[in-house]
Amino acid sequence: MKPLLPILKSGQVKTFDREVELFPGLRTVAAYGHTPGQNLLCSGKQKARSWCFWGDTLHVQDVQFADPSVTVKFDVDPKAAAAQRKTCFSADAREEWIPGGSRPRLLSRCRTMCKKEGDHFRWIPVPYTNDSQRPR
Repeated sequence: MKPLLPILKSGQVKTFDREVELFPGLRTVAAYGHTPGQNLLCSGKQKARSWCFWGDTLHVQDVQFADPSVTVKFDVDPKAAAAQRKTCFSADAREEWIPGGSRPRLLSRCRTMCKKEGDHFRWIPVPYTNDSQRPR
């Protein structure tokens, strides 16, 4: 925290709580649990079909999609982290977010990442294709 003090004292940092539009087309969504101030970064004014960076909401996709209540020792508030994960999965299944995250396999683009199946979710990836490398 000490290295940030000059920036904080200069007034260049504005804090926020809950959902905030940082600028047109990019908003935060509170996702407390893994860490106290964790937020998702989402594009678009509407949740449907927007891009959303999940950060550390998901850690072990092969386990946590099947059972979102599974937590990791790094979750500061395991109960809240599990609830937030289920909220994200449900929102994605319902609203077709295009999620991104900090876990390697989650970084692939997905059309509908989660499909609700009873009390668990299934991940449906749509691999990213970089068209800029195609021969012309």
